[in-house]
Amino acid sequence: MIKIENQASLSWYTSDLRRAVDSLSQADKDKFYQAVGESERDLRTYFECLLEDRQDAIIEFINDQITDAINQTIESI
Repeated sequence: MIKIENQASLSWYTSDLRRAVDSLSQADKDKFYQAVGESERDLRTYFECLLEDRQDAIIEFINDQITDAINQTIESI
């Protein structure tokens, strides 16, 4: 078995979180930042916990995407 790593595809930044929060209403933005904090460190801690909490679902989603890509490749041959 060979491990394949693509660090670039699995990199997120606090600006990604801020972009997601920016899509919320002002009231929800305020609630989020009040609960989580607004500093870069607060957002990093929040995101690390989010990834840990949802890692199984994220891995399953990525594996499903790999399976879909394989099936599309087979269909295109």
